[in-house]
Amino acid sequence: MERLLGFVKLFNVVAGIVIVFGTVALVWLMVQRGGHSRAEREAVPPPPPPVAGRIAGIAAHADGLAFLVDLPDGGQEIRLLGANGKMSLLYRVAGKR
Repeated sequence: MERLLGFVKLFNVVAGIVIVFGTVALVWLMVQRGGHSRAEREAVPPPPPPVAGRIAGIAAHADGLAFLVDLPDGGQEIRLLGANGKMSLLYRVAGKR
């Protein structure tokens, strides 16, 4: 019984050390990854809204948010708001001319 209790104590000490060092490593990696200054994060201007369009639908996309936009001429656009804050045109269906 003494021997088993010794193994349990040793296991608990090793597990505690692993948890402490793992937490320190995780915090260190998070600090390294988020090392951008506030000025760099705020340097990206907000994306311009679609001109005279109406947002008909929003969906989550692997690269950001996808917007289905109804245009005044009857056409439609699919725009993507990426994780970097830039709006890009993915697809456009022409309306009446």
